[in-house]
Amino acid sequence: MSTHFPTLLTEASQTYKPLLIPSRRGETIAQLHNRVATTLEGIIADIDAEVSALEAELPPDQRTSKSVLICAHAAPLIAMGRALTGHMPHDSSEEDFNVFTAGLSTFKRREASTPSAVQSADQHESSSEEPLAEGTTFIRASGSVPQWRNGRGVGGGWDCVANGDCSFLSGGAERGWSV
Repeated sequence: MSTHFPTLLTEASQTYKPLLIPSRRGETIAQLHNRVATTLEGIIADIDAEVSALEAELPPDQRTSKSVLICAHAAPLIAMGRALTGHMPHDSSEEDFNVFTAGLSTFKRREASTPSAVQSADQHESSSEEPLAEGTTFIRASGSVPQWRNGRGVGGGWDCVANGDCSFLSGGAERGWSV
């Protein structure tokens, strides 16, 4: 991968400390979504800080858009799509984000939050369950689950512009998965 991503293994990546460590005892689907949202919020904040530092002394016309590639298994990818967009269906088994072998989903950061898309109160699951599984350890994350539902999304919210695209594969979409 270093051929295509030469900065992937930098000095900083060798001293990286995780944002949080998931529980070894498992978690519910709601807790998975909250853990993914918490992690993404931290990753996005790290990237925003790095980009700001790199572009601090550049004139505006030399600043460019940035991309991030995240590779993961199916369930966390579905949770990522939901955490980025802020759209959590009432039924978690709803097939809203397509995940296939080698599929590619693309998300574009929203320019600004629109008041109609964001409600004032975040709706967590209507149970007495903890937002994160017992035993989840915060290392660098904020220590609380972000309010990402109701169209809010983490890191300012994102729009899905390509959902599980497999058009570049000779056999098309294969081995789809849902929650």
